[in-house]
Amino acid sequence: MSPAPSLGKTSAAAARGPRPVRWYRRISVKLALGLGLAMFSIQFFASMLILERYRQTIDEWDSGRGGASRPYAQYLSSRLRLDENGHWVPTDEARQVIETFLGPGDSYVWLSPDEHVLAASKSALRYVHLGDEWPLCDSSEYCGVTLGDDRTGGSTWTPLGIGGQPIGTFVLFWIADPQLAERIGEQQAQADLLARLIASAVLATLTSILLVSLVTRRLSQLATDASTPLDNSPENVDLPGPFAVSGDDEIARLATALNTMRGRIEQLVARLGERDRQRREWIAQVSHDLRTPLTALSACLDRALKRQGDLPNPNERSGVHDAILVARQDSQRLQTLVDDLFELARLDAGEELTVEPVPPGELVRQAVRGLRPMAEARGITMNAEVAPALPTVQADGRRLMRALENMLRNAVHFANREITLRVRVDDGQLRFEVCDDGPGLPIKDGNVVLGQSQTGARRPDSAGLGLIVTRRVATAHGGVLGGENQPGGGAAVWIRIPIVPVE
Repeated sequence: MSPAPSLGKTSAAAARGPRPVRWYRRISVKLALGLGLAMFSIQFFASMLILERYRQTIDEWDSGRGGASRPYAQYLSSRLRLDENGHWVPTDEARQVIETFLGPGDSYVWLSPDEHVLAASKSALRYVHLGDEWPLCDSSEYCGVTLGDDRTGGSTWTPLGIGGQPIGTFVLFWIADPQLAERIGEQQAQADLLARLIASAVLATLTSILLVSLVTRRLSQLATDASTPLDNSPENVDLPGPFAVSGDDEIARLATALNTMRGRIEQLVARLGERDRQRREWIAQVSHDLRTPLTALSACLDRALKRQGDLPNPNERSGVHDAILVARQDSQRLQTLVDDLFELARLDAGEELTVEPVPPGELVRQAVRGLRPMAEARGITMNAEVAPALPTVQADGRRLMRALENMLRNAVHFANREITLRVRVDDGQLRFEVCDDGPGLPIKDGNVVLGQSQTGARRPDSAGLGLIVTRRVATAHGGVLGGENQPGGGAAVWIRIPIVPVE
């Protein structure tokens, strides 16, 4: 056990009151700053990506179709004919097929080698006429166009030739549709917003988990340290901690407060332990000091009982005789209480058992013989029942006898006509059981209450020390004390101890 801080320092610290935590060290501030920075970064980069995406939407729609004219040109390469002017033009069947496969907003023109329109799709005739010149730009992959009333769009073209001689050019073009561009922009904006929300949720979740784990890790460690199960013994009471103190925030303050409380508890436990030690010493001393005068008192009463016959007056002799008998009974009860106190003090002090070979049957018979006169004086029959072939065990015979006598004395005060002390082997343990035909044991919260009857009455001559000593004796032998009500009436009080065979 670590040394406890002095009460003077603790009281002085408590009088000064808790020192406030600086605002920049507070966990709430750290958590707010961390989450705010994370969310700001997420929003900032997401906004930049969305704005950039908006700027590229129309350009990607236009320029992303580079080279789209090649499949049509390859299809036409074997489906051309000469017109009346000697120019190669697409066949009517080929033109119908191309019209079928043109995409929404797409058109085409077929140019002569000198870049004049020889054929065009139906949609293209809204912007151009046969014979119009169509200037080609340097790039066949993508080329911007302006047609009609300043209508703008894009195009891609592929030249065809025979024997190395150009015979014409297939041009696929499209005119920018403001409504279509707006729809594309809206769809892209929705997709970007969804991506932004997903990215924000994922990053915020990961950031929160990281920050919370960093913050709560020390709290979790404190909770783990404080709830660690401890194997305490009556002689050495251990406490959780001491708790690690790091930093200067609320968690550090909590750990400091727990350490302070731990020190106070250690001091209280030490004081209680010292008082308990003094109590045991006092009980042992008082018990020891009372035994001698009680023994002398019993001897004097015995002598007085023998000499009371010398009194000449019969009435006086009878009165003295009765008074001496009552005094002897009271002195015997007091002797029993003192012996119980003395035994309890020795057990509390951790005195080791005096282990020796003990025959259980003989122990039971001797206990019954010793207390049978007391039972018969109350009109109660006391019997002993010993199971056959009981093993001789290693135990403290004197203390076991004390426990059995206390159980029998307790039964005498509640029995009506009969008490039986049994011993047998039960589930690998030795079981001593005292059964009576009294009112039985009271039930409280589903458990029997030892030392009382069903009516709630206690023994008039005992505060329950006998059963306390019995329980301590059973515990010292590694056993237990218990009780139950019998189905046919009456109570059964028993102790069970492990069987330690004699080597």
